[in-house]
Amino acid sequence: MSFQEERKRARSIAFKFLAYKNRSVKEVLDQLKKKEITEDCAQAIVEELKELKYVNDSELAHQWGRSRIKSRHWGSRRLLQELAQRGIRGETASTALRDLYEEFDEFKIASACAVKKIQSMSHLDNEKQRKRLAPYLQRKGFPVSIIYEIVHSLLPPLVEDD
Repeated sequence: MSFQEERKRARSIAFKFLAYKNRSVKEVLDQLKKKEITEDCAQAIVEELKELKYVNDSELAHQWGRSRIKSRHWGSRRLLQELAQRGIRGETASTALRDLYEEFDEFKIASACAVKKIQSMSHLDNEKQRKRLAPYLQRKGFPVSIIYEIVHSLLPPLVEDD
C-alpha cells in the first residue's frame, strides 16, 4: 500500500473514530495503531486533526472533567487518574483541574456526597458510619485533607465520660 493510500485509510479511520465522541491524541494514535497504520502516518494524521481542531487534549480535559464533576461528583484525584488513563497528563491535566475546581468547589461537592452517604447509612451507629464514609470519599477521589475535615465535622468522634 502506498503512503497516500495508507494516509487516506488512516484519515477515514480517525474521522469515524471521532464521529461520535471526542477523543484524546493518545486515543486516536492507539486506534490507528490497532488498525495497523504506521507510526509516521498516524502522527501526520493526528497533526492534521489538531490543525482542524478535531483533537484538542486541553479542551477535552475541561469538557470531560466538567461532565464527571456534574454527573458523578468526582474529586480531583479521581479526575487526574482518569485523565491519565485517557492519555492526558502533565501541564494539560493540571491546568484543566485547576480551572475546573475554580469553577466548582471541591469541598462543597465532597460535603454533598458525604451527607447523601450518611443518610443512606442512618441505620448504622456513628462509629460504623465514620469507618465507611472516609473510604467512600476516597474512592470518589477527594483529597485526604478534605475527607478528614468532612468526616470530623459531620460525624464527630464520641467522647466517653469516665
